[in-house]
Amino acid sequence: MRPAYADEVGSICQINQEHPPIELLSPWGCTGFRRGATTTEFGFAGSGHLIASPDGHEVIFVHDFPMGNPDEQTAPAIAFFTADKPPVSYSFRQILGRFDLVTFSTSHFHWLANADILNTPLGAKFPIRTTSWREMTFDVRTATLESDRTVIDGCQVVVFGEIEELKGTYRIVHPQFVKGHVRPPILFKLPSSLPVDEEQALPPAEGVEIGPGGSSSHVRINQYAAVCLRTVAEHFEATRVLVECEMYGEKRSCRPVLLNAIGTRVWW
Repeated sequence: MRPAYADEVGSICQINQEHPPIELLSPWGCTGFRRGATTTEFGFAGSGHLIASPDGHEVIFVHDFPMGNPDEQTAPAIAFFTADKPPVSYSFRQILGRFDLVTFSTSHFHWLANADILNTPLGAKFPIRTTSWREMTFDVRTATLESDRTVIDGCQVVVFGEIEELKGTYRIVHPQFVKGHVRPPILFKLPSSLPVDEEQALPPAEGVEIGPGGSSSHVRINQYAAVCLRTVAEHFEATRVLVECEMYGEKRSCRPVLLNAIGTRVWW
């Protein structure tokens, strides 16, 4: 299980911008913000980040450190606050679709695969990637969903598990299936270049291209990972690996998503 920093902090509310045009109402939780003389209260309490446009006219709350389980959440996954419009929010059901495709720690769950977006200045569009393999782009001004793509649509089988390398072939002995089903163990090969599930609107992270040999400076295929498989010349070939990316100072780091909720619950 990944290091549970969320368990240490419990509930947080952060603004990762330098000289932000807004300030928190409370340092202990995301309950609202102050924009000049104007106060905005959410009407719910969350744990995550606030991102504001340079003038503070548009503000987004991202509930990226939620406690408990997805189906227990009363606070939204994402909420948009525009100075001259009513707030617009999207629930975890609307964003995730499947509640089993998240990473559980002992008290929280992690669903945002491109957490580095929280360190990116808010522009006209807000792209997110989820651990349920969805890529979504929102128009910030109107808070509308402009595009929604499910990456696994092009996969014959999507499987999560511990991956072992065997002389150029990779094996998953105890698979958990995201899509499709085949008799284990699952054997597959890597193409010469394996793209990660990466949001192209963001700058590329160093070392996230995976080729033969199975490792790079930030992403390794020979550990727990979720991979998209297709049949090529009568064998399975991995065409994509799902990763999550975060910023550590000025350095961007990516690692395979740990879908440890698969097999423990069934959600639709």
